[in-house]
Amino acid sequence: MSNIIFAGFTGMVIRYKWVQFFNIDKNTKLTKLNCLSIGIGAVSCFGMTMVANFQVGLISTAFIMFVRPM
Repeated sequence: MSNIIFAGFTGMVIRYKWVQFFNIDKNTKLTKLNCLSIGIGAVSCFGMTMVANFQVGLISTAFIMFVRPM
């Protein structure tokens, strides 16, 4: 599973560099959006790694930690 996540992260970095290379006029809005997109992508890859590595085990404990009873 980690190979798939690594491939996804590699694809994001390639996309980031591609947009950075073709941003000829150095549009600041596009640069900020590009940085934001790679940041969100990195966080999502980290989240997928956590989900993939901790599938079995303390599921009820994790549920109780993140969902508070009403």
